[in-house]
Amino acid sequence: MTALGIIFICNKLMDTSQISISVLKVQGLLHGGIVRDDEEHLLMMKSLTVLAPLLLCVTLLFSSLNVASDSAAEALAILKWKASLQSQNHSVLLSWNTSNNPNTKTSPCAWFGIHCNHADSVTKINLTGYGVKVTLHSFPFSSLPNLAELDLSTNELYGIIPPKISQLSKLTYLDLSYNQFSGQIPPEISHLVHLQTLHLAGNQLNGSIPREIGQLKFLTDLALCSNKLNGCIPASLGKLSRLVSLLLYNNSISGPIPPELGNLRNLVCWCKRQQQAVSSLA
Repeated sequence: MTALGIIFICNKLMDTSQISISVLKVQGLLHGGIVRDDEEHLLMMKSLTVLAPLLLCVTLLFSSLNVASDSAAEALAILKWKASLQSQNHSVLLSWNTSNNPNTKTSPCAWFGIHCNHADSVTKINLTGYGVKVTLHSFPFSSLPNLAELDLSTNELYGIIPPKISQLSKLTYLDLSYNQFSGQIPPEISHLVHLQTLHLAGNQLNGSIPREIGQLKFLTDLALCSNKLNGCIPASLGKLSRLVSLLLYNNSISGPIPPELGNLRNLVCWCKRQQQAVSSLA
């Protein structure tokens, strides 16, 4: 419900309350202004019953204003990231703008590729395959507290994956595959404790696979293939008891397969090298 709708209802309740309060006053006068203790208690209870809806209205109104303010803040944060794009006139992002109407609140919920919850807070961003060229340096990690799904795959994103990505505390789905990311996979990615899908395939990521990934206990799908990763497969991946798919091929990974991976009883797709796959690990 909008703030204007709440104000309308509150006005109606205020009119009703004024009538009810007047009735209570008349009842007091009919008793000659003399009210017994039990009658006084009854009048007090009636007064509270009248005032309760008004208090609820005030609470809802402030809540509505806060929601609008939070939504506007998320919109401005997203626009700041858009400003760092190589092409500001990218056709799919033309809807990403503020309203010229001062009476219309700024909300990102109608913008292309963005989905919101009932409180107009961003929960999903999907820009897969639109040739977006930008870094994540200005991405509003701390300004999107309810973001659960982020899909920026098959674009031209470059630079590093910032450690600040750990601020997306409600993220369950992260797909940054088939871009031009370089540098190492930040170990802070393990702070995304609700993550179920992690796709970083098809980039230029180097260094070793962070052992901290083994802390993502809800992870079911891990794709790190087609990068420049080296070193050994961390034994900590054997803690990912819900893992169904593990793709590591087209890297420079060396060393034996850790026996701990034998704990992955749900694993049905496992690839270490190109064209190597087994249905399960016994």
